[in-house]
Amino acid sequence: MIIILNFGSQFAHLIARRVRDLGVKAEILPFNTSAAEKKLVNF
Repeated sequence: MIIILNFGSQFAHLIARRVRDLGVKAEILPFNTSAAEKKLVNF
């Protein structure tokens, strides 16, 4: 799984789509997500 941080650009969604097309799970999170919250994302 790859976590993509969204800084307000459309590129986060484009990157996530390409990663998913390769068969890898991708999650888009806001840039201000804490490290503790990132650990809660299902890997």
